Amino acid sequence: MAGSQVLSAYVAFTASSSGVEQHFSKVDRCHLERGNGHNDSFRRSVIALADDGHEASDKALVESARRIYAEGRQRAAQPRRKRRDAGVPRASPGDLEDKSGLKTEADWLRKRRRDLDEAITETPPPKRAATMDFTPEMEREAKHLKGVLEKRRMEAQANGSLLDSEKTSARKVEAWQNKLRQEDAKRIGTQTRKQEFWDMAGQKKTRDHFEKMLAGKTVWLGREVQNLRQACLNFGAHAVTSELSAANVFLVDSLNPEKKAQWAATLQGGTLISQTVLEPQAPGIFALHFRRGTAEKCVLHMTPAFMDKNPSVSSFLRGVVLPADPGSAWTLSDEPSKAKVVLCVSKEMKAMKKRGRTTCTAEDFLITVARRNLCPAMSGRS
Repeated sequence: MAGSQVLSAYVAFTASSSGVEQHFSKVDRCHLERGNGHNDSFRRSVIALADDGHEASDKALVESARRIYAEGRQRAAQPRRKRRDAGVPRASPGDLEDKSGLKTEADWLRKRRRDLDEAITETPPPKRAATMDFTPEMEREAKHLKGVLEKRRMEAQANGSLLDSEKTSARKVEAWQNKLRQEDAKRIGTQTRKQEFWDMAGQKKTRDHFEKMLAGKTVWLGREVQNLRQACLNFGAHAVTSELSAANVFLVDSLNPEKKAQWAATLQGGTLISQTVLEPQAPGIFALHFRRGTAEKCVLHMTPAFMDKNPSVSSFLRGVVLPADPGSAWTLSDEPSKAKVVLCVSKEMKAMKKRGRTTCTAEDFLITVARRNLCPAMSGRS
C-alpha cells in the first residue's frame, strides 16, 4: 500500500501535459482552424492530427468506420414494394403490333419521319410579304449605298481586281471616269469661289475694328451655332436672330460660309463676318461689308432649269424684288428678252447670251453683285 502511494506520488510529480500541448501547433496550422469549417469536421481533423500512427489504432479506426457505415445502411434500407406486373410473363417483340401494323418504336419513328417529309413536300411555300414602302430617308440611304457599291466596283475593275465574270462594259467605266472628272472640277470650282469671295477682304485691320461691328447690331446665327448667342450679346450685339431678313450682321463659318447668309448680306446689305471674331486669341478674322445690292434698278429673268437647280436661291430672289420688297429696285420678268440679267445653268449660257444682256449662273451672279456693292473701307481681315 505504501509502495503504491509512493509510486502514485512519483507519477503525479513527473506527469506532464507536453504531449497534449504538442498538438496545439498542429491544430493552429490546420486550415479548418483558420477557415469556416464545420465543428464536426474540425473535431475529426484534430483526431487525425493527434493520431499516433500505430497500425493497431489504424485497424481499430477502420473497423469502427466499417461498423458505423453498416449500421447506417441497415437503417436506410427499406423493403422494396412488389411490382404490379410481378409474375406476368413479358411479351416478345414479335407479339407487339399496334393498329397501324407497327411492331417497334423504331418502326413508329420511321413512319412518323416519312409522314412529316411528305407533308412538307405537299405544303406550298408561304407567300412572301408585300414589299415595305421606303421612307424618303431610306430611299436616300439606299441610293447612297448603291452609288458606293458601283464606285467600289469601278475602282476594282480599274485596278484589275475583278474576275472576267464580274467586269462591266468599257462604256460604263468611261462614263464613271467622266463623272469623277466633273465632280473634281465642281469641287475645285466651289473651293475657288469661296477663296475668291474672301479674297475681297484684302485690307489688314485690327481686332477692335471687327469687334465694333457687332455693337448695337442684329446678328444672324445659323441654327447649328445657337450656342454662340450669349457670346454675341457679350460683344454688344443688340439682338440675335435666325431670320435673315431681320439681320444686318451675319456670323458665318470662315471655312464654309453659309450660302444663304452670303446672298442675304450681298442683296439686303450688311456685314458678313467670320465666327472667329468671338474667340479672343483666334487668328484669321474676315469681314465683308456690302451696300444694299437691290438699290440699283435691274430686271431679272430666271430660267426653269435655274429654278429647278437652285430652289432656295430662286425663293430668296423672289423675296428681295418688287413687289415683295417695297425698298427694292429689282423686278422679275417672265420673258428673257425684257431682262437685263438672265440667270441660267451653265449649259444654257450660250443659248441665252445676247448683246446688251448678261447671262450668269447663281455663283457668278453672287460674286458680281458682291464686288459691285463691297465697301472696302469697312471690310478687311486680321
